[in-house]
Amino acid sequence: MVGSSLSMKHLVVGGLQTNCYFISSGGEYLIIDAGGDFDAIMEIVETMPGIPVGVLATHGHFDHVLVADLVASELRTSFGMHRKDLKVMHETWNLGKQLGLVGKPPKPGFLIDTDRTILVGRAEIHVKNTPGHTPGSISIIAGSSVFTGDCLFKNNIGRMDLGGNPTDMLKSLNWYLKLPPDTIIYPGHGEPSTIGYERNNILRFIEMISNGSI
Repeated sequence: MVGSSLSMKHLVVGGLQTNCYFISSGGEYLIIDAGGDFDAIMEIVETMPGIPVGVLATHGHFDHVLVADLVASELRTSFGMHRKDLKVMHETWNLGKQLGLVGKPPKPGFLIDTDRTILVGRAEIHVKNTPGHTPGSISIIAGSSVFTGDCLFKNNIGRMDLGGNPTDMLKSLNWYLKLPPDTIIYPGHGEPSTIGYERNNILRFIEMISNGSI
């Protein structure tokens, strides 16, 4: 559960073990980070109630968007991501080819320019630009949970050398600190955590970035 009127399902997809999430409320659902394993995603879709409102990527790295447009097309909905990550997506797609990636990058059906609110059934899903890992990284607040992509993990933060930068990461880390301590963190890879548990880690990384040690 991610909130009183929200429910969630979770699937690990692709060669880089990306967390793909399915948030539902009031007969609608949203898919986050369709990063691979199309057939497995569609199996979860068959168990979802109601209709899809979209496929959303937390950022443009290939392991988070690999089958996003295919899933969106199959479900007759749209794939969306932040406009600032279009360049990053194409650049890292070329890196992915070294790992055997084939085909072309997906084409978003809509682009996010500013922070926004998306309705999923009766629930408001808040989309916040949290750059640092990439310029167009977003965090998605759903009820008492935040889906952080590769910006914030359990005991760690995202790398900043594939489109991101330390200045942006500092801003995003300070924003996370403003969330309630009991907010559940659902990252792009690995296990969930909470803002309260990660507080000291976030402060430590803020100090390290400020001192130029990472």
